[in-house]
Amino acid sequence: FADAKFFYETDRKRTLEERLEQLAHLQFQEKLGDYLEKTKRIERIAAQISDDAETLTAARLCKTDLVTEMVKEFTDLQGKIGGIYAREEGLPQNTWQAIYDHYLPVNIDDALPRTLSGAVVSLADKIDTLAGFFRIGAKPTGSKAPFALRRAAQGIVQILLNRDKPVVNIGLDKLIDIALEVHQQPSNAATQQLKTDLLAF
Repeated sequence: FADAKFFYETDRKRTLEERLEQLAHLQFQEKLGDYLEKTKRIERIAAQISDDAETLTAARLCKTDLVTEMVKEFTDLQGKIGGIYAREEGLPQNTWQAIYDHYLPVNIDDALPRTLSGAVVSLADKIDTLAGFFRIGAKPTGSKAPFALRRAAQGIVQILLNRDKPVVNIGLDKLIDIALEVHQQPSNAATQQLKTDLLAF
């Protein structure tokens, strides 16, 4: 608890916005760049699903807690700590809840993000990961699933089907198109095959 208190007090000296550039020093995947690049892709995907300012703020800040002392020490708290810090900074409820929830659902029985903003950021994050790994040829084979791609796909489907009520009004086809466009895939036969593979998956 003393450690956690120290990390909290240290982290709170800087805002999440001030941490954004630090993400450039944190590798996401060798061929897919660092977390700042991933964040920019998440933002661009989210912006094509929603034009809500609070949602787009959440998309921009959703990964910044990865460079906090708290998350470096307690990795399971990623997302949650970002949401808590965003709340402490006085960001709107819609924004901090979206950051807090954007990894959801992790498992099939998990709750879905509480808000439309959370659902949008979660979708953007997950489809970016899937499109990226398929693009570089790192598709799941057998029991191997780099970066939990099956879990990401299940999460996308769960959010789009939404067990509670329809929330995000976008089709899977369109979501994949947006992600491939953000990954700068040219409109050709190879990209069409990528889309076919992603839809099948």
